[in-house]
Amino acid sequence: MSLACSPDDDGQSTATGTGTATTTATTDPTTTTAPTTDLPTDATSTSTATTDGTAGTTDGTSDGTTGPVDDRLCPEHPATDACCCFAEAEQFEDYTENVCPTQPLCDTIQVLCDDFKLDTCAVDQLTTNSDAAIDCALQALVDGGVGSIEWSVSGTINPGQSGHQALLITVGDGTAFRTGYSYFDLGASVEAVARFMLPPKEFFLDCLTRPTAAERFVCLREGRIGMTIEGCLAAYDADYF
Repeated sequence: MSLACSPDDDGQSTATGTGTATTTATTDPTTTTAPTTDLPTDATSTSTATTDGTAGTTDGTSDGTTGPVDDRLCPEHPATDACCCFAEAEQFEDYTENVCPTQPLCDTIQVLCDDFKLDTCAVDQLTTNSDAAIDCALQALVDGGVGSIEWSVSGTINPGQSGHQALLITVGDGTAFRTGYSYFDLGASVEAVARFMLPPKEFFLDCLTRPTAAERFVCLREGRIGMTIEGCLAAYDADYF
């Protein structure tokens, strides 16, 4: 799924994801930070043609040389660890794009929900066969793993017509990025991208003690709710036509 800024403090935004979108999501009414952007820009850049004949952008330097520049990228970031890693997708069906490398820590968790509120589905209304992937994700968070964790919740009331996709990208310093999206019929809500504080590892250790996979998943989902420390991309709605 692929992938600056309108944070939501509780992680349950109504709006992706890696590109991450990746990612039915809802924006958080408690959002208080105005959207900003920290994608790198260069006031001296000019449009030019590249050697392969495609249009590009060049960056003038003090010695008069130029080189191709893509200001959607963060070339100085070899892993996803900054807001500039995320960009709005050029085509809505791609949702949010993550332009920095990231490695999945576990298989994608698959969940079914017997309710319309897919992103907050109650434990007694969801089922899953992704026991191993859930435990893998929780253990990775205990161990401080760096990479992405993703889950998909499909609605059983309108099979194939609704779903929620969530993406969590851990940085390794106690913070992570969250985003996602929800879809229903011919529309989608894409969540904001925000960096937030992860709960301590003791929280996820406690999650691992829950008796059922559904309970462990809900505990994992709650770990995505945390104080926003930086907004990256604002939430938005999209149509499929």
